Amino acid sequence: MRILIADDHPAIRNGIKSLLLSVCPTLEFGEAGNGSEVIRWLAESNWTVLVLDVDMPGCSGFEVLEHIRDQGLGIPVLMFSFHKEEQIISRAFELGAAGYLTKDGGGLLMTAIRRILAGERNLRLPGNRD
Repeated sequence: MRILIADDHPAIRNGIKSLLLSVCPTLEFGEAGNGSEVIRWLAESNWTVLVLDVDMPGCSGFEVLEHIRDQGLGIPVLMFSFHKEEQIISRAFELGAAGYLTKDGGGLLMTAIRRILAGERNLRLPGNRD
């Protein structure tokens, strides 16, 4: 499984990798610190899933979702953000995100990825709301 992690904070990217490798040590990763890098990685390589933050420099996670939709890339996207506002979560789903998990629910990352890869859409796991 190849996972592209897009977050502008290296500590978050490293934490995601560590967490996921502790569950599945054979994973492969790519990393992007901004939306333009995500778009470049998507054009250059095939990924099983994209873990994408909403807020990034350059183009936002929403703009990346629009690009994925407009290009018909079909990669499942798990939004992983600090934002808990319903309008942000709804917007992510409108743009084609398969799932949304807030960063305080990070322990559920692998569960969310597996469920998305099994075909679930509009996936929300506990921890998405106050």
